[in-house]
Amino acid sequence: MTLKAIIWDMGGVLLRIGNEEPRLNLAKEYRIPLETIYQAVFNSPSAHQATLGRISVTSHWDKVAENLGVPPGKLNSFMEKFWSIDTIDYQLIDLIRLLQKFYKTALLSNAWDDLHTVIIDRWQIADAFDDIVISAEVGLAKPDQRIYNLAVARLGILPEEAVFIDDVWENVESAHNAGLQAIHYKTRKQVLQDLLDKLVHQTNIPETVIQKLEWLSRQNEFRKDDPAWLIHLQMDLEYQLETDRTYALLPNSSEHALYIVYQYADRFIQFYNRSIPIEIRLQLDKLSGKNAFIEPQKALRVLASLSADQCSGPYLSYIFDDLPKENEFQDAVRAGQRFEIHKDQKPVSWAWSIRQNDYCAEAAVETLPEYRQRGYGHQVTAAWAYHIIQQGRIAFFSHLDKNEASRALAHSLGLKEFARSISFE
Repeated sequence: MTLKAIIWDMGGVLLRIGNEEPRLNLAKEYRIPLETIYQAVFNSPSAHQATLGRISVTSHWDKVAENLGVPPGKLNSFMEKFWSIDTIDYQLIDLIRLLQKFYKTALLSNAWDDLHTVIIDRWQIADAFDDIVISAEVGLAKPDQRIYNLAVARLGILPEEAVFIDDVWENVESAHNAGLQAIHYKTRKQVLQDLLDKLVHQTNIPETVIQKLEWLSRQNEFRKDDPAWLIHLQMDLEYQLETDRTYALLPNSSEHALYIVYQYADRFIQFYNRSIPIEIRLQLDKLSGKNAFIEPQKALRVLASLSADQCSGPYLSYIFDDLPKENEFQDAVRAGQRFEIHKDQKPVSWAWSIRQNDYCAEAAVETLPEYRQRGYGHQVTAAWAYHIIQQGRIAFFSHLDKNEASRALAHSLGLKEFARSISFE
C-alpha cells in the first residue's frame, strides 16, 4: 500500500522538555514535590476533562491552582515558569514542511482547547500540517481508536495509507490496531531511521527527503553531560518507559521493581511501575524521592500493601565518556557477543552486553577468581565499550555501591559517574 500521509504527535515528539530547573524551583517555592505538580497539571480529573473538551483550559488551571495552593494573582507567573522549559524541535518541523511537498501531513494531539492558538500565534508552525486534530476540539482522545479513524478520514485516505508517530506506546499500539502504520518515538535519531525505513519501500520517495532524514539522524540531539537524559536512556534498557515516568517490564525482562529512585547531584527522579495504584503513587509523591532515597524504610511502609519488602542499592551508574584506546585491550578477542581474555587455553575474563537496544548498552563483566587483579577485566570491558561506541551507541556500566572490585574497575577505565539509584521490590 502506497504511503500517503504522515501523522505526528505533539508532546514528547515535536514538543519536548529541556532543563527542569524552572519546574524544580516552582516545587521549592510552593514546597510541593514536583511529581505532585505533574499529577495536578497532567493527570488530574480536570486535566482529563480538559483533554476531552468538557471544560476549558482556564477552568482546568483554576483547579490546578486550587489543588496546589497557588494564589490567583500568581497563577499566570506559575504557568509561565512551568511552560518555560518546553521547546519545539524546529528541525523536525522543517522536515515536516519538506515531507508536506510529497505526502499529506497532520498533527494528532491529546491537548486542551488553547493548543490551536499556541500553534498558530506562538510557535507559528500550523503551516507544516494539512490538518490538525486536537482532542479537546473533537471530544475524543488517544488511545481511543475513533480519533485515528477521524484523523485519516479528514485527510481523505485509508488507515493503512498513513504512518503515525507517538512517544506513548499505548497510543502507538492503538493506532496500529486501527489499521495505521505506527512508529514508537524513543529518540529523534531512532524515529528518523524508522521513518526512513518505511519510506524507502515506497517507489516515489524523493532523494531530497532521504538526504534530509539522513542528515537529521546524524545530528547530536542530546548531550552526554545531561544526567536526566542518561537516566531515561538507561531505564529504557529494562523497561517500557512513558513520559509520565511510569513503566512496564519489557518482554523477557528479569526485573520486577515497583518503584525506582535516581539521584544526580542534589536532584531526584522517581519512576513507578504501572501496577502501582494511583493512591499509592500519591503517597510516594508526598514522601518525595529524596526522602525515599535517604530513608528507604519509609517508602517500604508505603509499598507494604503491594508486598514490597526490600530495597536494593544504591547502584552507581557510569558512562564511557570517551572511546577507549586500542592499546587498552590488546589481549582481548571477540567470541560471539563476548569479549574475552584467554589464558591457559580457556577464557578467564569476559565482558558482554547484559542489556542493550539500538541506542545504548550496559556492560557485565566476569573474571575467574584466580585470574583477578591482573587487569583482564579492564581489557575486556574496554574492548566491549570500544565496539559499542563505534556503533554510535551509548555505553553504560553500573554496580552496587558496596562492590569495591567494580568501583576499582570503573576508576581504572576513567568512567564518568552520572547517577545513583535504588529500587524497591
